[in-house]
Amino acid sequence: MKKSPMKMIVLLTIVVFCLLAAIVVLNNKAENKDETLDTHPDVTGQPLHGERDAPVSIVEFGDFKCPACKAWGTPSTLN
Repeated sequence: MKKSPMKMIVLLTIVVFCLLAAIVVLNNKAENKDETLDTHPDVTGQPLHGERDAPVSIVEFGDFKCPACKAWGTPSTLN
């Protein structure tokens, strides 16, 4: 019985693809860790909304050189 080289190439390609997919999935699971801070980030001199002693802090970082961040953070001048 003659073996086709194309079948071997397809099989090898599928095996390599499955191995790469498994590596990516396992690597992503290792990197996705819950990062909880023990203290609040330093927001000295920053605008504050809510209580300073709140048990949860949400700190938003933006770059006003980015047009989308600037548009989001700048109050609308349209009345």
